[in-house]
Amino acid sequence: MDLLFTNHLGCKISLTGRGAFNKKDKEPLKTTLLFKIISGVILKNVKGASVTSINKAVTGWLKHAKERYERHIKENSDS
Repeated sequence: MDLLFTNHLGCKISLTGRGAFNKKDKEPLKTTLLFKIISGVILKNVKGASVTSINKAVTGWLKHAKERYERHIKENSDS
C-alpha cells in the first residue's frame, strides 16, 4: 500500500469512509475505481486471496497511517 498511497493520504481515507466513533468523516476507498482494480488484480494473481482478506489488510494499513505519518514528521523535525 505504501507504494500507492502516502501516509498523509491514508489519514484522510478509510475503507468505508467511517472514522473514529463510526462517524462518516473520511473519504471511502472501497467505492473507488482504483480499489476495484487493486482488488481484482490481487484476486486474480494471489492464490488464496479473498475479498475479506484484502479488506482486512487495507483496513489495517489505513488504521496505522496516522501513526506512521506522525512518526515521519517527528523524525524529520528532530534533524
